[in-house]
Amino acid sequence: YTCFTTSGSLGIKLPVLFSNSDWKRIILHISFYASKPYKIFLGKKTRAAIIGLVEGRSAGVTCFRNLSNLIFEKKELSLLWPIEKIIEELNTFNPEQLVSYPGVFTSLVQYKREGILKIKPKKIFLSGEVLTEENRKIIQGVFNCPVINSYGASECLVMGTKISSAPYKLFPNICHIE
Repeated sequence: YTCFTTSGSLGIKLPVLFSNSDWKRIILHISFYASKPYKIFLGKKTRAAIIGLVEGRSAGVTCFRNLSNLIFEKKELSLLWPIEKIIEELNTFNPEQLVSYPGVFTSLVQYKREGILKIKPKKIFLSGEVLTEENRKIIQGVFNCPVINSYGASECLVMGTKISSAPYKLFPNICHIE
């Protein structure tokens, strides 16, 4: 089994278990959805970074850690680090894809506008908090790339995604949504 915890937003963190076969299938789908896997035939990997509470075993961090090492070169950045260290690590790694919370990106906007943050990601994946349409437009405009907002829960991971201003695409094969 693969085990991680819920975020604890209801006051207590609960364990979540996925069978290894189900988990591998989920990770395979996410790996292909989030990347251009043909790059491995060219000897290249997609550089992906996560900015989050990487010290724990949350669903998002566990999912990121399990992305295929054949497809991704991965970097974990802690929200507990000083912002200067996060920016330095991002500039050095220069990720093509970034995963984090909407609030993290709204705080990075000023550093990108000022030229302190020099990265040019190709995709930004956000989850874990509400992303307003106003903030999505700002983040997408400043970083000049698609913003993918995922809606999910630890118990079933991604229930739906919203790419830029398109409506949410729900995944009813993953869980029942009413």
